[in-house]
Amino acid sequence: MYNGIGLLTARGSGTSGYVQSNRFNLRGGSQSAAMSRPADLSAPVGNANKQPNQDILEHARKRDIELKVAELEDKLDEEGVDPDTIEERTSALRKQLQAAFDASLHTARPATKSDKLSEESHDVAQRKQKQMAMLQNAFGLGDVKEGEAFDPEAMEARRVRERAERDEERAKREQERKEKAERREKEEAERRGRAEEDAKKVLDARRERQARADDARRDAERRELEAREARLAEREKQLAEREGRDGGGGR
Repeated sequence: MYNGIGLLTARGSGTSGYVQSNRFNLRGGSQSAAMSRPADLSAPVGNANKQPNQDILEHARKRDIELKVAELEDKLDEEGVDPDTIEERTSALRKQLQAAFDASLHTARPATKSDKLSEESHDVAQRKQKQMAMLQNAFGLGDVKEGEAFDPEAMEARRVRERAERDEERAKREQERKEKAERREKEEAERRGRAEEDAKKVLDARRERQARADDARRDAERRELEAREARLAEREKQLAEREGRDGGGGR
């Protein structure tokens, strides 16, 4: 035993007790080949990228629908329902199941504990594909291919594409900002123009009311002056008549 490595005692080990290398550890060969980087990183490994067969899934769906329809038909036949009613109810059930399945294809809903999930390999592959699509959309990964991170050329092309998209998005936002600023300036100018026009209208109306008031005041003053002159003339006339009467009585 040396430096904590080796046997405590050589008794029963068939060795001399010295630390020796493992002669059975073969280096290189299959081990290095197994650790080497695969040539095609985008190739599917095992069932990781297995795509569901839509024909098999369609056949399984039709089989499930017809099975439920057959169960209802047997149940109604045992109850003694007439054939026309059986045909009508089974057709309604078939249409209902078909509509429910078509709706489930367009609505992405995560499976719950109460859902009865099929263990058929194509159903599992389809559920996995939907889960991966939901996860990809949740993280905003976009169009990502397996093994792309280990391809320098693909990563450089992706960086160039993303940089161009960011520049385009930045230019678009800048253009929208300029258009928004121009719209705001135009609206502000229109608002100022309307305010000035309204103020001018108010000022003109005020001047018009003031002019009418001045005209009314001048008319009132003129009528007052005419009334005063009329009273003075009447008084002078009365005085003249009185003087005439006084003069005629003295003679």
